[in-house]
Amino acid sequence: MKKEEVSIAIVDDNPAANKKTSAALNEIFQLEALKGVKFQLDVYENGKHLIESEKEYDLIVMDYQMPQMNGIEVATKLSKRGVRTRILFLSGYGEIIKPLQQATFIKLTAGFIFKSAPIQEFQHEVKRIIKEILDVHCIKIKHYEEVLNIDSNKFTKVFYETVIDTKKIVTIEIAQKIVYVYTEDDEFLTNISLKDWLPELPSGDFSYANKSCLVNLRYVCSYSSKKINLITKDTLELGRYSKDKFEKSYERYVMREAMK
Repeated sequence: MKKEEVSIAIVDDNPAANKKTSAALNEIFQLEALKGVKFQLDVYENGKHLIESEKEYDLIVMDYQMPQMNGIEVATKLSKRGVRTRILFLSGYGEIIKPLQQATFIKLTAGFIFKSAPIQEFQHEVKRIIKEILDVHCIKIKHYEEVLNIDSNKFTKVFYETVIDTKKIVTIEIAQKIVYVYTEDDEFLTNISLKDWLPELPSGDFSYANKSCLVNLRYVCSYSSKKINLITKDTLELGRYSKDKFEKSYERYVMREAMK
């Protein structure tokens, strides 16, 4: 299923800046490329109010320098709370660059734009982020964890259902008859076989690294005749019988991405 609605929050202590940013965002959704896309827009006068709302957004457009806590501090609190969102920082000064470089734990930070930048530059960056948000292929998976039953002193399986963005799946691997789904942040145990996983994934995004592992091609940074290196710093064995198919799949994936 693809995402059809975008939720956005503006966080700035300057009412005039909020009004200007709101107008620019409304214009973006009138563009031909985004016509028909629904969006929800909320405005907060400081980061404290955003955190207290407990709402989660696809995109937060946030001033860096604000009273009580700055933008990085707000993002840090959201990250520690487990909130996964893209954040586009606005700043009137270059002072934000160093803090952003140091705040590597804010994984989904989209970047920053100077407030003095032309409105077209802001709209171009926001449009790019929104298109990334909309290009989400989610699947609902049934997974489990093994929990010790104190009465019987045996482990039992407790099942859950979770919606996962397939772009965040790094690998799907089978070991000792258990299928593990590894994402950027989590690990899931499932009963779904590898061959049944493949039809559920976006066409052309995944390939067999070997008979026991499916790899998301967007995480591949290089490969040799025997191994695949991932941007997560992990290494996978490149199977002898999977090699030709993997190479062709990866070549098609790179060409497709280059044409976007």
